[in-house]
Amino acid sequence: DANTAFFHKQCSYHGQKNHIEHLIEPCDLAGLDEPFNPEKIWSAIKLLPARKAPGPDGFTAEFVRACWGTI
Repeated sequence: DANTAFFHKQCSYHGQKNHIEHLIEPCDLAGLDEPFNPEKIWSAIKLLPARKAPGPDGFTAEFVRACWGTI
């Protein structure tokens, strides 16, 4: 059957996608307990390209900068 190879590739790819390659080391977890630093967040936002949307919500960096006081 011609579709067998196609479906096999689809199923095996899905299995590869669900694979966890590595876990976070305990030394890397220390930074997750620290409180958010608004200055660090703002400096990272300023580095983003203005007309690009960094996430799936579609909000551009230009929008985030303009509305940062509300966010």
